[in-house]
Amino acid sequence: MTASPPGASSASWSWSPEAQGEGGRVDDVAGVLEAARDAYGRHDWAAARDRFHAARAEGELAPGDLDALADAAWWLGDFDEASAVLEEAYRRHLDDGRPRPAAMAAIGIAVNHFLRGDGVVGSGWLGRAQRLLRDQPEHAEHGYLLYLELEGALGGDPGAVVAMAGRVRDIGRRHADPNLAAAGDLFEGRALVRQGRMAEGMALLDEAMLAVLSGELDPGWAGNIYCHLMAAFHELADVRRAAEWTEATSRWLAGLAPAVLFTGICRVHRSQVLARRGAWAEAEREADAVAARTSPTCMSPARPRATISWASSTASAATWPRPRRPTGGPTSSTATPSRAWPCSGSPRARRRRRRRRSGPP
Repeated sequence: MTASPPGASSASWSWSPEAQGEGGRVDDVAGVLEAARDAYGRHDWAAARDRFHAARAEGELAPGDLDALADAAWWLGDFDEASAVLEEAYRRHLDDGRPRPAAMAAIGIAVNHFLRGDGVVGSGWLGRAQRLLRDQPEHAEHGYLLYLELEGALGGDPGAVVAMAGRVRDIGRRHADPNLAAAGDLFEGRALVRQGRMAEGMALLDEAMLAVLSGELDPGWAGNIYCHLMAAFHELADVRRAAEWTEATSRWLAGLAPAVLFTGICRVHRSQVLARRGAWAEAEREADAVAARTSPTCMSPARPRATISWASSTASAATWPRPRRPTGGPTSSTATPSRAWPCSGSPRARRRRRRRRSGPP
């Protein structure tokens, strides 16, 4: 399968005079670029990044290829490279008169800063995205802005969250974006559970998890929904669902190329489930494995062991704690989205790259 991110085509490639003077070299580098796009389409993040780097050494990448390079770096846990490349993509999209892709690049940079705890810089980039989209007709990008608002509003008024989640789902359906449709189900489900409407809420959460496993979602958004679901199940002390969905997600991840971020996060959740069940030795082995293999740029090595301490302080081998009673409050429009993310795996906010049979447009 050939992957061609938006804006990326052979005609959009810019070459140096030296490269153009070397006969077949242009064709050689174009082949490397095509291989990079193909690796990206297969979610082979390491190969995609290496080949985009090789092509970039010979000439300027198209904005869509910069988006793909940033995404590959993000999946490999290199937030610094991802943000730097996104800033270049942001400028290039603006230069080309493409406000919507520029806004998505700005959102991606904002998310990376939020994940690092730098809310001031993140809010600045989010403001740029809002300004770019303010006068644009509603499209999927507006849904991703609402998604970030939901992240910050989740701990507030459940009724307001339900209404906003419905808007996100509607935008997703109108613009054929399954990431947004699933996100709407996710947030509405969490809000309904907090309202005490358990049957309705859990049905939506299960539906969102099925979307994760369907293969229809962008892997980043699928992973974020998984993290939210694990947070909800831990709030409810629902060990059965947490265990079932963790195992299902492990099988889903096995079908992806190595992904530093979510593979580690999934194993953290697995260690929590094991600890809750009293399988302390196995839980500790999982935590140690994550700490040894996870890049400190995307998850602190201390975090996996901390989950074991947290679990052991609230559970015994046979008993789960009583679920916390949901608490509501006024929705804060100034809430920092990153504070609501249940794990450091919130996806780099970007619009899903819909694929044609021969590759994405």
